[in-house]
Amino acid sequence: MNVLAAPFAQNLSKGECGDTHRRRLNLTINSGCLPSQGSTIVALMWPFTSAPFIPEEYSEWILQGFSWLIENCGGYEELKRTPLITPTPEYFPNTDLKGHEFVAYMFEQVRKLAGLEDWPCVLEPHYEDEEPPQPHAAQGLTQHESIAGTFSEDHESGTATITYDPALGRQPIALVATFAHELSHYLLHRVENPPPGGWEMSELATDLAAVFMGFGIFQANSAFSFHQFTEGTTVGWRSSSRGYLSAPSLLFALAIFVVLTDADPKVAERHLNADLVGRYRRALKHAHSFFERIQAMKSL
Repeated sequence: MNVLAAPFAQNLSKGECGDTHRRRLNLTINSGCLPSQGSTIVALMWPFTSAPFIPEEYSEWILQGFSWLIENCGGYEELKRTPLITPTPEYFPNTDLKGHEFVAYMFEQVRKLAGLEDWPCVLEPHYEDEEPPQPHAAQGLTQHESIAGTFSEDHESGTATITYDPALGRQPIALVATFAHELSHYLLHRVENPPPGGWEMSELATDLAAVFMGFGIFQANSAFSFHQFTEGTTVGWRSSSRGYLSAPSLLFALAIFVVLTDADPKVAERHLNADLVGRYRRALKHAHSFFERIQAMKSL
């Protein structure tokens, strides 16, 4: 069984991407509106300049975040040895395990790929009627908010406890993204220097660290999705949002990782959700506009 056969998912921007204004203009043209009827939208577009892929302050924070991670997590030479992890048997060998055994298997694979297989850790399922051990979490899995995963650490023993929503066992891409996020908490608990903007930015820094560890494809594919559901005689679409960085920010972070590690950019393109590919190409172009700055990170 291919353990990472993903269900249909369509990722959406959270309003950062410059495509927003172009979509507004296209709606005016495609609906047959005359300029006078669509004057408000046309005025918003004039003089038809291209909006940045993400706002400048977001780009700056992500660039600073990568420098911070390199300086505090082993240096560039360590990063260069980090592969761009893909949802393939190369990284997640096929298995017929099911239930918690399958989830535990995936967790061990993520730990190994993150280089944390020797760090003491306990994995436990949690259920919606239970009080989670830690209030932070990747956002809701269904139309209501539920907790995808949590992280806590016993400071005396140094042992981490990571919990997961058992429903994720049916969503392996999201499962890997959740484990990568929670293990990033474990990694960053060993970092003394605060991320750019201070410790209040720790959840964003944790998402960025998951990309830094090679899991950017999983993080981007899981950022936002729609999926079909059936409950009795009812069939519909359910939205889900996970993580703290939006899909455009994650794609820019993924592009920086690709440029920094000299990875083949086509590899990520082959494994991203189809609706993300165009935005990923724009993210790469945006990353290359900071090429000299990214190259300078290689000396850290």
